[in-house]
Amino acid sequence: MFLSNNYELLEPVAQFISCELLAPLDWQTFSGTFAAYLRRRRNTPSAYVDLFPTLACLAAGGESVRAISVTAAWTLFILAARLFDDLADGQQLALEWRHFKPTTTTSMALFALGAANSALAQADSRIVYEEVSLAFNQALALAAKSQQLETENLELSIEQYLGTIATKTGFIFAVGAWAGGMIATKEPCQTTVQGLHDYGLNVGIMDQIYDDCQDLAVDLAQGIWTLPVLYAMSQAKSNKRHELQVALTSASRGEAGAVETAVSLITTYDAIPWSLMAAAAYQQRALAAIEALSPENKSYLVEYAQRNNAQLVL
Repeated sequence: MFLSNNYELLEPVAQFISCELLAPLDWQTFSGTFAAYLRRRRNTPSAYVDLFPTLACLAAGGESVRAISVTAAWTLFILAARLFDDLADGQQLALEWRHFKPTTTTSMALFALGAANSALAQADSRIVYEEVSLAFNQALALAAKSQQLETENLELSIEQYLGTIATKTGFIFAVGAWAGGMIATKEPCQTTVQGLHDYGLNVGIMDQIYDDCQDLAVDLAQGIWTLPVLYAMSQAKSNKRHELQVALTSASRGEAGAVETAVSLITTYDAIPWSLMAAAAYQQRALAAIEALSPENKSYLVEYAQRNNAQLVL
């Protein structure tokens, strides 16, 4: 059953963020908006993401209370990264932030980053604080670099694109899972921590591919080429390739019916089914990475990897 005790796991994190991190900073607009954001996500699959380090901590044999500060930091880091990403792409922001001006949203993203680092500073171990803080901040820096390269180089090879999303999304999830493993016990098992890192890397790439498939039309309208587009381009012969390029350019310019035409051309190459097969391969890699862990302890991570995103796409 989907996170049957999600309230029990999420509420201590939400209370820690509200009372220990946000209350002293006293920005009520942010606090209220963030609380609404968490409430909306609580009973959705997004709760898995918000609790990712906690679920990894449980998988490593730890208790959820040990992961509160790291999970709080993760939740705020992820929020900041998403706000910056959506602002950079010109995409629609999460529901709670849509009515704010871009300058206000940018300020809130920076505020979330500051609060996230404050959360990490309250970790039990100085070593954990230093290592997790370094890893989280490196992950965000690499994601920002990857985001810029993605906008500068539209037509990447499939291998280059997969490398890009490994850096942009996979590494962030790898760090989240790794952090949960690091704080699970006083003396972390490095084999377990590495397995959780590899799980996060692969499940993050899987998630991004599912998003690519679900958001294909939206991305085309914004001139963003993701895995289904790159696969179709790699399969198209020269004359059809030119036709597809013209359709993609027209879609990015907002010409009437152009997005639908581009999607139709892309689907003739079975780009969505191929991309879903790629996502399934990363899913299997993720599950293999935590195969040695206790079935009971890792149950939430298994549920997260196996949820049926493909059905949402198809």
